[in-house]
Amino acid sequence: MFSERNADLMEKDSDQGLYEKMVYKLLPDPKKMLPKVCFSKKNTPLFQPSPEVAKIYADGSFKNGENFSIKSLHTMIDFYKRCLTQ
Repeated sequence: MFSERNADLMEKDSDQGLYEKMVYKLLPDPKKMLPKVCFSKKNTPLFQPSPEVAKIYADGSFKNGENFSIKSLHTMIDFYKRCLTQ
């Protein structure tokens, strides 16, 4: 229910007085927060990383170093893009 200070919005904006709730979640530093969010135990069922993505994340082949693989990096970027759209 809108408070009285927002009552004028209900009168102006909608024919039926219906509004849809939007949940906004802020990721302050995406390069640090995306792995924490997408691979947390709580969110793993939601994002469902494939076995390939889980293996790449575990061995770190998407990070700079001796095991770096551009294909792994592209796979991780695609996974993170999919997570952001959910």
